[in-house]
Amino acid sequence: MNCFPKRDKKKKRKDEKTSSCEEPAKKNGGGKGDMENAISVHIPFENNELKNECAIGEVTELPLSDIITLSREFRGLLRECSDFQSKKHLVTTLKSLASEIMQKNFSVNSVDSAIGKLAFVQNLLSKIPPVRMRLALAILRFCGVVELEMENEELMRSTGFLEALRGRGATQESQPPPAVGNSELINPISPTAGLNVAKIYHQLITKNELPTVEEMSELISRATRLLREESNIVTISIPCIVVGDIHGQWRDLVDSIIAAGGSLDVGNHTSTHPEEDDMEVVGRRNYLFLGDYVDRGPHSLHCLALLFASKLLAPDRVFLIRGNHESSETNRKYGFLQECLEQYPLPSGSNGGDEEPVDIGWGLPEHPLWNLANEAFISLPLCAIVTGPNSARVQEMNSLRGSGKERVAICAMHGGLSPFISNSLDGILAIDRFHEIEDGPLADLTWADPIVTVPSDVSLEKNGENGSSKSERQAQRLVRHRVAFNYDAPVPAPSSTKGYIFSSRGRGHNFGEDVTLRFLKENGLSFIIRAHQCVWEGYQWQHQNRLLTVFSAPNYCGLGNKGAILIIHASGEPELVQFEAVDNEVSPVNIPEPSPPKTF
Repeated sequence: MNCFPKRDKKKKRKDEKTSSCEEPAKKNGGGKGDMENAISVHIPFENNELKNECAIGEVTELPLSDIITLSREFRGLLRECSDFQSKKHLVTTLKSLASEIMQKNFSVNSVDSAIGKLAFVQNLLSKIPPVRMRLALAILRFCGVVELEMENEELMRSTGFLEALRGRGATQESQPPPAVGNSELINPISPTAGLNVAKIYHQLITKNELPTVEEMSELISRATRLLREESNIVTISIPCIVVGDIHGQWRDLVDSIIAAGGSLDVGNHTSTHPEEDDMEVVGRRNYLFLGDYVDRGPHSLHCLALLFASKLLAPDRVFLIRGNHESSETNRKYGFLQECLEQYPLPSGSNGGDEEPVDIGWGLPEHPLWNLANEAFISLPLCAIVTGPNSARVQEMNSLRGSGKERVAICAMHGGLSPFISNSLDGILAIDRFHEIEDGPLADLTWADPIVTVPSDVSLEKNGENGSSKSERQAQRLVRHRVAFNYDAPVPAPSSTKGYIFSSRGRGHNFGEDVTLRFLKENGLSFIIRAHQCVWEGYQWQHQNRLLTVFSAPNYCGLGNKGAILIIHASGEPELVQFEAVDNEVSPVNIPEPSPPKTF
């Protein structure tokens, strides 16, 4: 059910007209920190008059971390609003102030005293003009996203019917979920006994043995507390492994994905992968998982427990973002809820005897662990930025080898881009992610697909790292493809203009090649990695080799497809690793199919 506006052709023409007036800001490096994490700035102008009045030459780049901090302060300010109208007034006021700051003739003394009393505004005004203008641009984009969210809320309020269907009121700013506790049906773990996360990890990785229901509950609760502290966008340095959809295929996760990418760096409980070169042994490889951990496959709980345990043991090495199946509306229907009920049966009579469950959707009672897991899911970040290595040792070795390091800047999400984010990372940071996936930019980032284009005739792939022939490589279980990607090459011009179209999936928008290339160019990025679609070879390049789909669940639903992961080495060189399904644990007959509700 989509209440956000759709992008029609008339709107598309308006957007194209607006985009033609955009100009790049001067990159004078006024930000702090490594420029690997800086965001390129392009400023949209509604008309030539605004363009002439804007002090464009004074806008600077800032590290992404500065914009993340600003977004947290902005959302915190909105949460302080007592009601919807006060929130709406605050957003309007901040948007007006940010627009004024962008003008050449702006004066700090001209700021209204009422808004000037806010610590958020005082901090903004205290910055030097180039930094202040960059922050003001981010606030403009934040306000644009929030205004769309508020319009959606107002529509729900006016109908009442939509509000009732969604089972919640349209109220004030969504809070991050509280630190979830254990259900009354689950005995909490004694504080003195504690939770041995390392033991849980070891049992899962070696024996595929699930923890007790009490341990699982505490594991999910701790993961939720950790995830909700992360921003909408997380940053991860190379070398790293990027993993697509897993869908409860535990054997493939352990025996193919981790075997190909190297052990998860969770302390003394794993060993360094023997095939890593010396430079990557020093820094070790980070892991980025792109969502869809549950549903369809037979071991959703095993995969989820392993990933949450890894996140708790190595929070700065393992990163998890949200997919469209990390939503109760979806994972209620496609296997995860049923698996919770089968692996951890509810006590007799806990569902009110023979009474039908209140929910009429699929005839299954809710499970406490399923509820806890979905609290964790709404806390997952939405996007990741992969940058160059942070290790001083790695940089030193690069220097000794005389290799000039290319600028690595890669964007990753589960689905794709959105027409509601102002074509910027700022817009993604502004999304209120702490609720169910319904519509708007949250749906786009988790549900969107690229508009199909003609496959490129240019192959980026080299032969396998051992130089073997194609037939020999196919005989191997893991087939490796080095990718010759030039990070210094400029983003190409689009060959066609597609813009956005409404997705046939019923959620989100599909996006064209022109959208991808424009987003990359305006945010200083090299290419986009996403998951979400089952592609036959496990990976697929599109949009002039600037958009890579990675799908890591081989033989998905018995389709016979390959799986793949992406390794980005410390040098920045990408390597795709393909693999077949470990066994036939997933077959069409075992896939939970949607069925009509028992009652209406």
